[in-house]
Amino acid sequence: MTQPAPSLATALAETRTAAGVPLADLCDRTPVLLVFLRHLGCTFCREALADIAAQRPRIQAAGTRIVLVHMGPADAAAILFRRYSLTDVDHVCDPDRRLYRAAELARGRLGQLFGLKCFLRGIAATLRGHVVGRLAG
Repeated sequence: MTQPAPSLATALAETRTAAGVPLADLCDRTPVLLVFLRHLGCTFCREALADIAAQRPRIQAAGTRIVLVHMGPADAAAILFRRYSLTDVDHVCDPDRRLYRAAELARGRLGQLFGLKCFLRGIAATLRGHVVGRLAG
């Protein structure tokens, strides 16, 4: 049975980045772009990582810190982040989805995940080189 979602403030205070820094501390120091990834093999998440990598200089020049949140194992995330030159970006491993639930991010419904619009969009992302990887997280 899934535990009730903590408040967002509680989840931010209790969640630490891979470097051991409480997420709430980062949020107190600077604006944070918190990016929740669905799973590490997701075509759309890979596309988002490419977009973030491309826009990273502008994001950071504006004083915003990027934090990636994922549910997969740290070693799999490191490999994926290396592919997009994001290894030095803060990230959070959240396999229990505490932060996801606190942010009120629900699992996708079947129609959302496998609908025609999603399918066509997935083909376009795949053609741009963001192929589906192994489900991780």
